[in-house]
Amino acid sequence: YSPIVLVVATTDTTSLRRVQAYPHSLPFDRERMTTYQIPRSREVGQSYWTSILTTLYSFWFAFWLVGFKVRPDLVLVNGPGTCLPIAVSAFFFRLVGWK
Repeated sequence: YSPIVLVVATTDTTSLRRVQAYPHSLPFDRERMTTYQIPRSREVGQSYWTSILTTLYSFWFAFWLVGFKVRPDLVLVNGPGTCLPIAVSAFFFRLVGWK
């Protein structure tokens, strides 16, 4: 699959740095890799009541990214704080036949 699109949380300070510093060759061309940042749905230790608002905020960014900007063929996700909005947005656009 190409191009590779990485989506990380705006508060994630290690994931992007690890990909960029990976010492071995990757199975894709780094020049064809694009990175986007979206707000995390829920931070560690955040209350469930306030996470409702941050999750809606995160869904806004994910909905735009998945449905209009990237329109991916394949979605691989990890970690609920960032993946939930991405996965649900991708499912929604598949469900309505947008792709």
